[in-house]
Order: sequence, then C-alpha cells, then structure tokens
Amino acid sequence: MIASLKNTSFDMIHDAFVDAFSEYEVKMDMPKDKLMEMFSARSLSKGKSIGYFEEENLIGFLLIGYRKIGNLSVFYDLATGVRKKYQGRKIADKLICEIKDLMVENEIDKFVLEVLEHNVPAQNLYMKYGFRISRKFKCYEYISENRKSDNISKAKIASIDIQLNNLPVSEYCTFVPSWQNSMVSYLNAKNNYYVARIIEDNRLIGYGIVHRANGSILQLGMDPGWRTIENIERIVDELYVNTQSNVLKYLNVEENSIMEKLILDIGFKNTINQLEMEYKINVT
Repeated sequence: MIASLKNTSFDMIHDAFVDAFSEYEVKMDMPKDKLMEMFSARSLSKGKSIGYFEEENLIGFLLIGYRKIGNLSVFYDLATGVRKKYQGRKIADKLICEIKDLMVENEIDKFVLEVLEHNVPAQNLYMKYGFRISRKFKCYEYISENRKSDNISKAKIASIDIQLNNLPVSEYCTFVPSWQNSMVSYLNAKNNYYVARIIEDNRLIGYGIVHRANGSILQLGMDPGWRTIENIERIVDELYVNTQSNVLKYLNVEENSIMEKLILDIGFKNTINQLEMEYKINVT
C-alpha cells in the first residue's frame, strides 16, 4: 500500500533510510541528527512524501522537498529507497509511478532529482516515467597540504546574512546551484555553515559557504570582474580553516562551467558525477 508519510515517525523513516542505503555506491553515514539536518536544509515535506507499507511497516519511500522557485512550484527527490530485503520487487517503480498524480494533486510544475552517472538502471527507470536529463554535475574534493591563513581576508561586514538573503546569486555564480546547494538550503540551516567573503570598497566581490563540520561547500561565487585563481584561492583557504573536516567537498558543480575550470586550476579533484533530471508539467 502506498500512503503519505505525514503521520510516519521520524524514527521509522530513519530506520528505513539507513537500511535502504546500506550498500549504496557512495557510503552513507546517516545518524539521526544528520538526517534531520538534511531534511531541514532541503525542505522536506512529510505530507507530500510517500511510502510503501506492508502491515504498517515502511518498506520503501520517496522523500520529497517542496519549494516555490520564482513562479514555479517545485518538488525535489531527497531520496528514493527500498529496504534491502525487498529490493527487486519493483517497489521503486510503484512509488515513482505516483509522481504525476502527486504533482497534479499539489499543483506542482516541476520535479527535480539527481542520479549517479553510473546508475543506468535508475536513469532508465526515471526516463520510463517521463524524466529527462537537464544537466551533468561533477563532484570534487580538495585537500590542502597545510591550512593556510596568510591569504585570508580580514574584512568583516555585520549584515552578511541579510546580504546573502538578498544576494543576486545569478550574478556571482557561474551556474545555477543545485537544490541542495541553493541559498534556501543555506538559510534553512545557516548555523551549521561558515561564510567566507572578500570585501572591496564595502562591496561583496566574492564569497564561499562551507559546512562547519563536514567540509561540504554549498557555493563559491565571484563578481565577474574578480574571477581569478588568486581570489578563489583566498576564499577556499578561508573555508578550509573554518571547517573541522580535512577535506573540502564541492558537489554538483555544473560541467564545463567557469567555476569548474577555476577549482580545477587550484587543485580540486573529480570524484563522482551525477545527472540532474527533471519531469515537467506544462512548463516550457
């Protein structure tokens, strides 16, 4: 039986999540606090998410994030999974088959998800139900030989959160950030992030956002006139010394973007790749 997860406990969802992804290609370390943070940052809607149940046990799930983006109402697939014991029974097919009805019911214009480049079966499954590839993302890691501090900008501005809240991201970023790297994701959990910035003449000309614990970079943005290797290095150095992780991870960098070239030039290494896929209803 497929039903809404509105009244399903977080503990039940967490247990099913850990079981479903226990043998995933990318190792998942997902204690309860980390999963709760992910749900908050990525705008999970339990009421719009669905699960596959047998005798009141959650066997499979489709966890959905919901946001208004411009004039569009958008769903995002935080995760689709099935417990190991039940994989191979086409439960994921049954869940994904519900997407169009979910979108119509909730007046949704677009559904977005990411899938690993090598996961061809999953790609074929989504395409079977009308999804199409929209972008290719590349994921990077960076390890510094030593944590630098001499290049870190000392400039500070008290209203940085307000500035980020109203920042014209499209003018700074060289590609549209993915759902999980959006400014909304930062604002949903901003206490967990550190913001590095370069200020010249009381103007923000570059910034970076990194998770204080795990080293995940949400965004790197530069004013077009200041996009140099030196300025990117300044920001990355500051991010590095303000996270507990020894590795910076920059996921979902759009392939062939200007930012991809810049981070490659300062030593970021490609790890895995993902495809962004979309399903649209009456959206051109």
